Formats: sequence, structure tokens, C-alpha cells
Amino acid sequence: MARFSKADISEHRSGYTSNGTPAINVKCYHFGDERDSEGRSGAERLAAETGLPLKRCEHLFELAWEWQVSDFWSRADETVQECLGKAFARAGRKLTTYSEGRSGGWLCVGYAAIEGRQGPFNDLPDLESWDAVKVSAWGNFERVIAAEMAYFASYEAIKETLDCNGLLNPEAERLEAKHAAERIAKPFGFAVVEAPIDSDQWEPDPIEHGFAPDLIEGYS
Repeated sequence: MARFSKADISEHRSGYTSNGTPAINVKCYHFGDERDSEGRSGAERLAAETGLPLKRCEHLFELAWEWQVSDFWSRADETVQECLGKAFARAGRKLTTYSEGRSGGWLCVGYAAIEGRQGPFNDLPDLESWDAVKVSAWGNFERVIAAEMAYFASYEAIKETLDCNGLLNPEAERLEAKHAAERIAKPFGFAVVEAPIDSDQWEPDPIEHGFAPDLIEGYS
């Protein structure tokens, strides 16, 4: 494997500035959509494995995106300390990651003041000033970030996140909708009744799930 060098490091430039900031491209082009051996998409596979309606599973993938992105950035703040903490150590400052670009698809690194101390936010030193230790540490950082991106965007990780949040249990979803309807109905003294719904219904709205305040019973 070729040795990692400064030429391998990408830089992100904001606006019309000439100086770039070392950055990693973290744009996600595939999110749990790899086809399995039967040619099924991630949502189709989830529907087959859980028995949930396909429309519901497609919606769950949309929900999972927000969670996975948040978890990725939280993990990135830990990874930057593990990979770059020693090579880029600065007294009284803590390394942190932040996103740049119109779609937030560039991961940049900078120094933030440690809690309880004063100090402005600063980017890393100019790339040209980096020695071999810093370059090597950044190369390792890039490899770890790439692996973490692949994990958080994988079908297995997405399914695990949904399962941990109780969203793969049809009964849990039904009860959640009922409780939401009860919260709506309670201030008005209305009762909540359950009605049959379309089996393909996936919207987590209590009314759409067949739960609604019974106005007649409420006024009786």
C-alpha cells in the first residue's frame, strides 16, 4: 500500500478564500440501499423480515437517516480525539469536528475552548506546516472515518437503530398512536375509539392510525 502523503489530503474552501481547511468528504450516496441476494432494497428487505408494510419501512428509513447522521457526528468527535489527539495536541484546547459545504458533506477539524476556559475557535495549522507525524495521524483518521461512515449507512446498523427505538414492533406503533390520541382528547374530556385502518397505513399520526376523539361520547 502506497504511503499516505500531504497530496492525499483534501482541503475544503469556504466562499472565495484561497486558504483551504483539511477536510474529509463525508457525503453519503448509499444509505442501507444495497441490494441483497434476492435483489431487494433495504426497505423491501426490512418489510420481509419484520412483516411491516413496505410504506411503513420506507418511512422508517427516512427516520433512521436523522438518527444515523447524528450518531455519526457524535462518534466523529470521539474518533478525532483518538486519532489526532496526540499529534495535534494544544494546551487548553480540545479537538472537535464540524461540517462545511452546502450539504454539510465535508468533515473539518478545529480547536474549541475546553469548558470553563476562554478562547476563540481555531482551525488546524496550515497543511503545509504539518510534519510526518501529523500527516500519518490524519491518514489513519480518514480510514477510521470511512469505516464509520460505512457502518452507520449499512442496513444492519439501520435496522439495529430502529429496533433499539422500538419501531419494528407493530403493536408498539399502534399503542404509541393511541397514547398520542389520548393526549389530544384528554383536555376536552373526549374518549378515544379505535377503528379499522388500511393495512398499508404507515403515517405515525393518531387519527390516521384509526384513533380519534369520540365527539359524541365526549359530549354525552
